Parts: sequence; C-alpha cells; structure tokens
Amino acid sequence: MALSITQKLTVTVALLSLLVLGPAGTAFYLLMERGVEGKGIEQANSTVAAAAAALLRQLDEDLLVEFGGGHAQFEQLRVPAHHWLVSRANGQVQGAEGVFTQGSQVALGAMTQLVRLSGSALFAVASTPLVSDAPLRWGDLPAAVQRTITSQSPNGAFVGARQEILGDRVLFDIKVLTSDQLLSLEVAAAGALLETEQRALPKRLSRGMEANLWSEQVMRARGIIDWRAYDGELIAIVEGEAPDGQTVRAAVNRFGERYQFGVDGRIEGMVDASRLWLAVAYDMTDDFADLRLLGRVTAVGSVLIWLLITLVAWRVTKRALKPVDEIVRQTARIGTPDLSERLPVGRANDELSRVAQTVNRMLDRIQEGYRREQQFTGDASHEMRSPLAKMLGEIDWVLSRPRSVQEYEETLRRLQGYAQGMQHLIESLLILARLDGKLQSLEMHPFDVGDLAMELIATLPQDRAQRIHLELGRSREPMEAVGHRHLVGVLLRNLIDNALQYSPPESPVDLRITRSDGHIRIGVRDTGPGIPSEQVALAFNRFHRLEKSRSRQTGGVGLGLSIVKVIAEVHRSEISLSAAKAGGTVAAFTLPTANGDAQRHALDVDWPLPDDPPN
Repeated sequence: MALSITQKLTVTVALLSLLVLGPAGTAFYLLMERGVEGKGIEQANSTVAAAAAALLRQLDEDLLVEFGGGHAQFEQLRVPAHHWLVSRANGQVQGAEGVFTQGSQVALGAMTQLVRLSGSALFAVASTPLVSDAPLRWGDLPAAVQRTITSQSPNGAFVGARQEILGDRVLFDIKVLTSDQLLSLEVAAAGALLETEQRALPKRLSRGMEANLWSEQVMRARGIIDWRAYDGELIAIVEGEAPDGQTVRAAVNRFGERYQFGVDGRIEGMVDASRLWLAVAYDMTDDFADLRLLGRVTAVGSVLIWLLITLVAWRVTKRALKPVDEIVRQTARIGTPDLSERLPVGRANDELSRVAQTVNRMLDRIQEGYRREQQFTGDASHEMRSPLAKMLGEIDWVLSRPRSVQEYEETLRRLQGYAQGMQHLIESLLILARLDGKLQSLEMHPFDVGDLAMELIATLPQDRAQRIHLELGRSREPMEAVGHRHLVGVLLRNLIDNALQYSPPESPVDLRITRSDGHIRIGVRDTGPGIPSEQVALAFNRFHRLEKSRSRQTGGVGLGLSIVKVIAEVHRSEISLSAAKAGGTVAAFTLPTANGDAQRHALDVDWPLPDDPPN
C-alpha cells in the first residue's frame, strides 16, 4: 500500500529521531556508567591509602622493636574500611574483614578493578604493599647532625632518620644500631643533642612470629643471634634447626617479612613472597543500582520523547500539507468545458502559495489555449465548410443536366480555385500545428538573410517577382543572422505574399535588409490601403480578416500573419505593423547575428531608409 506524503515524512522524522535518540541515550548511559566506575575506583584508591597509613601507625606502635614482646594480631587492627584484607604475597592471609572473610581471592598488585566478591554485589578493589615512609638516608642529614651521631655512637650502624618540624625548629629523630642495643637520638638541625634513649634488643622472636626457610618450612628452636640495619629497616638474624636437623639462618623484619642473604652473608633484598599487602573493597552495589534505575528512566524518557517527536511531526506535517489536499480537491473539480475556477492562494508567501499561483497561471494558459482551440476549430470548420459547400453546389449544378464542354471547363476551373484555397488553408494549418509542437526543439544556425531573400524572390512567378524591390544596406560583413532558415523563409514568404496581395496590381513591394547593433533588421512595405490602428492588435489572430470579403477574393484565409507571429516569437523577436509615411503598411522584425543579441521588439522601419553606416 502506497504511503501518503504525510505518512512518509512522519516515518522519516521518526526514523531520524530514533537514529539520534538511540545512540544519544546509549552514549549518555555509558558516560554515566564510566562516571560511576571512576567514582568507585577513586574511592577505593583513597580508602586503601588511608587504611595503609592507619595500619602502619598501629604496627609501628606494636612492633617497633618488640620482637620478643606481645605479637600484634592483625584481626584486632582498627582499619578504616568495611572490607579489608592483609595478606602475604604468597597468599597467606594475616587478617581480613567484610567480604574477604568469605575467602574471596584478589589479585594483589593489580590495578584497581571491578569484581564480584559476593553474589551479585559489585566492588572496586584496590591493593597496596605495606611499606613505611622512606626514612632519611645518611647523606640527607646535615653535617652537624652527622658529627653528633658519630660522637655519640662511633661504632654504631646508622638505621634511619626522620625529620620533624615543630614551629620554627627542625628536629631529627635518628636510630642507630649498636652491638646489643637500639639507640634513639633527637638532634636539632644545628647538631645539638636534645634527647637520648637506649632500648635493649630482644634475643628471641615474638610468640606469634614465624621464621621460614627458603623451602617455606618453619625452623625449630629458633633464636635471634644478630641484628642488622638495611634500607631503614631493623633486621633480625634468626638461627634455628631445619626439619632435617641442620642449622639454618633467616633474616626477618618486625613485620615478619623475610630477606635473603648474599654469598658473603650480607643482606641483599626482600623475598617477594613474604611481602605484606593490604587490599580494600569499596561496595558499588548501590551506585550501580542507581545507575540501572537511571538507565531505565533514560530508556523510558527516550521512548516518550521519540513518541512525542513522531506525534508532533505527524501533526505539523498534516497541518502543513493540508493546503495540498485542498489544491488536489480543487484541481480535480476543474475540467472542461468550465476552466474558470482557480485554486485558493494563501496569505503567506510560502512554497504552497507559489505552487497555487503557478497552477493558476498554468490554468490561465490552458483556458486561453482551450478557448483558442475552440475558436480555431470553429473558424477552420467554417472556412472549410464554405468552399466545400460551393464545390458540392457546382457539382450538383453540373450533374443536374447535360452541359456543354465550355460549361464543364468553367466549372472545373472554379472547382480548381476552391481546391487551391482549401490546399492553402490546410498547408497553413499544418505549419501552425508543427510550430505549436516543436518550438522547444528547433536548432538555430547562422545563415545569410540576403541570399535567402533572393532565393524566395526567384521562386515567385515572374510577374510577381518583378514587383519586388530588394534593398541591402551597406556593410563590410554579410547579412548573416542566427535562426531557423526554413522558418525565416516561411515568414518572409508570407509577408511578401500579403504585401503583393494587398497592393494595387503592378505596384512595387519593397524589401529592405540592414545590419546594425548586432542584429539584422528586415522590413517589407506595401502600397495598399494600410491597416487601421484599432485593427493592428487583431491582425495576428488566427482566421482574422481585416476585410473578409476582399480576403476571400484574394484567396486569404486569415492565417498568414498568425504564422509570422509564431515564427518571430521562436526567434525571440516580434513583428511590428505600422503605417508608412508614403502610404501603405510596413512590417518589420529583427534577427540576432552570430555575436549579437536579438531585440524583443522590432524597430519601426520607414521608407526611404538612410544607408546604415559600415560596421
């Protein structure tokens, strides 16, 4: 089923709006989802950073040098997070809270990620290693502070230092390892020793601390045999018995993180598997629930907006095209024989109003053409009825009784005259029909108007040709015009025939051809009675005769000037009829040259004309 214009436009708007709203709604939802994910990741990162700082403060308080004292239980730590996990890098869990108590596994060291730790709940998980703030190195201390440390403990091993600012004072908290004690010094930036504290180092591990071997087996009968300082950390050297009975050693810090020995027995670095990691999870279930609600609201809102746009498009299109329906209905009512009705023209100067105006102008032309066709048909039938009636009358008269040879010859001559008149009428009608149907497809070419005029004169009977006086204006260039040579020949032939018919016998007819201002001017003057001014406008109407009785006597059918007018209009020119000063009528028109423009209105031509100046 074919769709109407309203339906097609509505469907087009609906599809376009769907193509816009669909991707726009999806992009909006994805953007909001990205924002929710970013919020969860940012919250998880800030939470793990705060939790790590709080956890380190508690571990520092509990395990600073208390290797032999009470061991801090990770489950009892106060971590500022609902879901947290402290684990070794090898997966050994030291403490957990929230969803991590359910045995959820996380990838330690990975980037912050969104995971499902419990059922359908979504969490943003972040992790970080438990590393104390990097202490000041020996080279970072002022020279005066270094001298104070050296004077207080010449044989001590520098562990690390921290800087503290109290008002306008800069203080350094320094730890130095001696053979059996940990020396704490508080020194001013200028080198003044403010406070000294000595703490005995334990000889055994805390009850909750294990010392593992390289084989991940726990040593037995372990004890601390030495202390080392390494990268700001206090490292205990533990010696014990392996499961196979051999004596082995291990190096651990206060967090229970193991270090490895080099070939020379020096500490080289931490064993990664023993590193303590902290992981926190930020619950994003509510955020994603809100996001899903927002997505449903966005989807419903997009559908409602789409329906509203479609409805508005349908109403607006229907209202905008309502005048088209009126134009269609009104046009359907207009038909022959009554072509007087016209389409309504709206007040607004819009496209539909211009369409209505254009259709009305077309109807005016159709009505005028229909009127002319009716008139033409009536005139043509009338013109042909009269000679046919005469021919039938002559034939009936001849057949009514036997006639003499002379009567037969006279009747045949009269019939021949009637037939020639009808032949001339039919030829003129054929010319007009061909012109009416082929005006837009004619090809124009340059041709010499003077040569054409002489060819036409040569085709006339000698007595008629002798009456024509051809005058060519002086010019350095030929009288070459651009047009349809055959049609221009028909035009000239009709003007010459009219001039010969309406001029007294033996009187001359003047044909003048001149060139000037980029065009060729042609004028034909007769010596007849002339045309009354009120008859000039009607002279070009089809079947119009100035003196009908005389026209019939001369064989005219009232189509010669109509043909002339049509041919002139094809060449964008116009025939002008005017009275000559010496009497008679002058018919004039113009043709364009190869490099000139045609003049729409022909110039009036008078006789005698002055010679045109040479071009």
